[in-house]
Amino acid sequence: MESNGKTARIVLYAVCSACAALALTFGLYYLRQYEGKKRKGRSTNIFESLFKARDNESGSSFAIDQELAEILKENGHGEFTKGTISSLLEILEKVEDHMLEKVLIALLNCSAFTTNQNIIRECGGLSRLVALLTHPKKPIIIKTVQVLSNLAMNEKNQECLKDSVFEIIKNLEYCDVIDDDDVITEHLKLIVNLSATNIAHEEVMTGAQAFFDILCHSHSEKIQKEVLRLLVNLSCNTTNLERLLGLKPLLILQTFMLADNQDDIVLRAVTIVANLLSSPDGYTEQQQAVITEHLNVLYGELMRLLDHTDENIQSQAKRALRSIFAFRMMYST
Repeated sequence: MESNGKTARIVLYAVCSACAALALTFGLYYLRQYEGKKRKGRSTNIFESLFKARDNESGSSFAIDQELAEILKENGHGEFTKGTISSLLEILEKVEDHMLEKVLIALLNCSAFTTNQNIIRECGGLSRLVALLTHPKKPIIIKTVQVLSNLAMNEKNQECLKDSVFEIIKNLEYCDVIDDDDVITEHLKLIVNLSATNIAHEEVMTGAQAFFDILCHSHSEKIQKEVLRLLVNLSCNTTNLERLLGLKPLLILQTFMLADNQDDIVLRAVTIVANLLSSPDGYTEQQQAVITEHLNVLYGELMRLLDHTDENIQSQAKRALRSIFAFRMMYST
């Protein structure tokens, strides 16, 4: 009898434990669901209160910045909804500079994703961001250009940004080659991305002279690499060759093919030369004269590159030399 009572107590204890565990599991599940819903609805509510505070001039700037900082912290890894992205774009012109940089960092994170790149364009974000290129503070300009660089990887965005290329190039021309190293580098990265396809080449080519001037006057390898990357893109398009050759680039490029340069600089320089020489049967008399003027020096440097340790550099040097042989056969008198 006593044994039966003990067994019943054990069974009862087991049943109670199971019920408690089940209740705890359901409780945790519904708590997570509630927190998830709370977070999803939070961005809209925070931005609504943010706008009301701005519009009514109520609430301290500190409180508004705190609210904004909270939403950015919750969504700092690119997990933005369309509503959040739209709200971020709307407040670009409304927040103080220290918070503006944080908003731009948030947009930089989310603009790495194709879906978000499209949303930013659809919400009118491209023109808002381009407007910030004239901001008086360099950190704001740099972050803005970085966001635009991400967005420029999207072909539809390239199409929309075509008309802004002139302003981007003008910004670049206003920079001091010595003091504005970072600003110039980021602008060049943006233009490199815009020139990754032929969509904006006509507009980008308006800055060709400025690009070569920067290449000649800058002592920064970062800047030199970006200009050369850009010229590789532009020289791949045969419709640009006439204008590029008109700038007499071969002698400039030859200096970047010398052995004391880094391999990636040499590779880009020799690739551009190979691209420029790739149409020997289509040169005008003026282009023939430009090429002939520097052909002997260029030939000697290309021959030295055949012994380079980098196979890619050797390959581009061979390609350029084949074009030189074809050129000489065609235009020798």
